[in-house]
Amino acid sequence: MSLEYTEKQIEGLRKIQRLWRRYIDVQVFRFYRDLINFHNNGDPQILMRTINPTEAKYIDPAAGVRIRFRLAGERFPPTIYYKMFTNRPIQDICANAPRDYTRAYLRLKSAVDSNNKLNRFPQQDQGGWYRRIENNGWRPVAYTHLLQVNIDQYFCSNEFKKPTPFSHSRMQRRQDVEQRRKQRKLEWLKKMYQAGMLNANKNEDLKENDSENEMSRLINETTASILRIYNTFGEEAVEDWEVNELLEWTHNLNYDEYLIDWRTIGTSGSSNILVDRAIRYQQTRDVDDRSNSSLTESRHVSMQANVPTNGSLRMLPMLDGEPSFERTSTTAPSQPASEHKN
Repeated sequence: MSLEYTEKQIEGLRKIQRLWRRYIDVQVFRFYRDLINFHNNGDPQILMRTINPTEAKYIDPAAGVRIRFRLAGERFPPTIYYKMFTNRPIQDICANAPRDYTRAYLRLKSAVDSNNKLNRFPQQDQGGWYRRIENNGWRPVAYTHLLQVNIDQYFCSNEFKKPTPFSHSRMQRRQDVEQRRKQRKLEWLKKMYQAGMLNANKNEDLKENDSENEMSRLINETTASILRIYNTFGEEAVEDWEVNELLEWTHNLNYDEYLIDWRTIGTSGSSNILVDRAIRYQQTRDVDDRSNSSLTESRHVSMQANVPTNGSLRMLPMLDGEPSFERTSTTAPSQPASEHKN
C-alpha cells in the first residue's frame, strides 16, 4: 500500500524540514561562536601548544604575542582561523633603504650634473624596490582541513592579501595609520547610509508630520553630501570633524565601541605578562587603536603581591613590565603599573 501525500501535506513536511535544519544550524553556529567568545583571556603559549606545538616555543614574554581567532569559510559550518599579533614596536631594517642600488642612475652623480641641477636622469620608478610582505596570515586551527578538497584558501593565499605600506619613518607610519582609520570610518558610514536608504524605502508609509522625519532627512542629506565629496575628490577632501560629528548623531551604532569589541573578541592575553603563584594579576580589556599589522595596546595592570625573595635579592616588576633586581632583605607590595606603547 503506497502512501500518497497531498500537495498541502508535502508543503507542510518541507516547512518542518527547513525549520529543523535551521534549528540545527543555529545550534552549530552558537557552539563555534562560544568557543571564541572571550576578550583578552588565556595564555597564548598554552593555546599554541594545542594548536601548533612546533611554533609554541617561539612565543616568549619578550615578544608580547597575542593570538586572535575568527570564524571564516565559504561553507557551513565555519572553520576557526587564528593569527598571531604582537604589541611590541616593529622595525623593518630593509625599509630604511628600499631602493635598488644596482641601477645606473642611482650611482654617485658627477659634479656637472649635481652643481648645474641638470635633470639628465629618468624619474625614479619603484620597480625592483624592497616591498614588505607579511607571511603571518590567517591559518586554520586544524591542519587536517588543508587536506579537504573544498578548503577555503581565502585567508591563506597571498592573492587576496591587502598590501600594507611600511615606511621606515615612524611619523609616516603614524600618518598612514590615521589615514587608514579615517578610510574605515568613511566605509562604515557608507554602509550605514546604504542600510538606512533600504530601510527608508521599506517604510514609505510613514506620516509626514513625524518628529523623526526632519532629523532623518538632515542626516541623510549630510551623509549624501559627504559621500559625494568622498567619491569625487577622495578621502582627503573630507574633514575629520564632519565624519566624527555625523557618527555621533548615529548613536545607535557606535563605531568606536564596535571597533573595540571586534578587535578584542576572540583574542588571547599577552605573553609579556608573567604569571607566578605569589603574584596575582588583574587585567582589563585592551584597546587596539593602531594598524592591523601590529597589535598595540593601552594596558592598565593592577597588582597586589608579596614579592618573593631569594636571599638578599628581590625581584620587582618595573613600569614597562620587565623584572629588575634590587638588594634588600624585606618584601613590599608592588605599585600599579600602566604603560602605553607608541
